[in-house]
Amino acid sequence: MFKKIFYGIVVLLAILLPLFVGPYYLHLMVLTGIYCLLVLGLNIIMGYTGPASLAQASFYGIGAYTSAILTTRLGLSFWIAMPLSVLLIIIISVFLGVITLRLVSHYFAIATFGLCEIIFIVMDNWVPVTNGPSGIHDIKPPETINLFPLSLIDLSSRVHYYYFVLFFVILTVVFTVYLLRSRMGRAFVAIREDEELARAEGIYVMKYKVYAFVISAIIAAVSGSLFAHYLQFITPGMFTIFESLNLVIVLLIGGSGTIAGPILGSLINVLIPEIFNILPEIRMVIYGFFVILFIVFLPEGLVGFGKKLLSAEFLKNITRKLNLVPAAD
Repeated sequence: MFKKIFYGIVVLLAILLPLFVGPYYLHLMVLTGIYCLLVLGLNIIMGYTGPASLAQASFYGIGAYTSAILTTRLGLSFWIAMPLSVLLIIIISVFLGVITLRLVSHYFAIATFGLCEIIFIVMDNWVPVTNGPSGIHDIKPPETINLFPLSLIDLSSRVHYYYFVLFFVILTVVFTVYLLRSRMGRAFVAIREDEELARAEGIYVMKYKVYAFVISAIIAAVSGSLFAHYLQFITPGMFTIFESLNLVIVLLIGGSGTIAGPILGSLINVLIPEIFNILPEIRMVIYGFFVILFIVFLPEGLVGFGKKLLSAEFLKNITRKLNLVPAAD
């Protein structure tokens, strides 16, 4: 009950946010929402199933470039381009997943590292299609749907686009919750906890790993499409291996294998550099130092630390130290 009330309050605050912030901070919240989607997707494969994927930024980039190319070069509608980008990602991720997920532990991470670099090189050098390092510009925002009441939604408006992204974030959170309650979700967690035991229990480990990899990639593709049509320009430099590494860091800061972790991590990823904007020369140095402190002192992330604070044993120890409860004999 407490969790439902908490998440209800968070959703209500997110809905009311545009009433209290200016255009710049609303812009940051749109980017935070898109980033949150990315990390929620990474959480499916890395947080709940186990394998540490460094290919998330690649799927993000493929989704962005596919949607941008289909709308700018072929003149397709966003509402057609986004599903087509997802379809392409499903094909690519199934193919790559079947090949790479046979590897275990750090070997899989190294393989996805290589995939990310290959896809970046393709984006950067396939000039006739991707326009190379110059990227793609003049990407149009999603078109208005001529069907009441959807015709009232103008996604060229920053406020409307914020709610559009928020819808996808809420949808992804709800999907994740129901996924974890399903047989597939329970199989994911069993594989994460002990892959050999899961295999001994009759779980087809390879199949479920591929499922997790594909779901993660689909969410990344949706994020990429939303990002391209919001920012209205993209370049290969936005989808490098450093972006994948940052996604892993954001997930670890928030709390891997939790629902709230990707949301908290994404907020911190945006807010901390902004707080230190008064020191532009060293703000990223401060952010890097901040990340190191988090990884060293809060290895379970913010959510894990919060659970520890609220645990009965922790509260009992604190009250005992404060002499609020007599020690047991």
